[in-house]
Amino acid sequence: MPEPQNRPLRVFLCHASQDKPTVRELHQRLKTEGWIDSWLDEDRLLLGEDWDLKIQKELDVADAVIVFISDTAINKEG
Repeated sequence: MPEPQNRPLRVFLCHASQDKPTVRELHQRLKTEGWIDSWLDEDRLLLGEDWDLKIQKELDVADAVIVFISDTAINKEG
């Protein structure tokens, strides 16, 4: 059996941009937990980076994904 990892739980936050205030609040709460590494685009994406590639890489290594589903997200086009 593999040894448990001594690293924080990687949590990717997936959301519509219009829901950012709510997601930002959760992100701030998760950051106070020493055992969670919360990933939020505005904190981790840099200008000039290939955002699609970076997001895919982060999804690939995430232990958990929290998907925020709201009326805005459901009715969003694109």
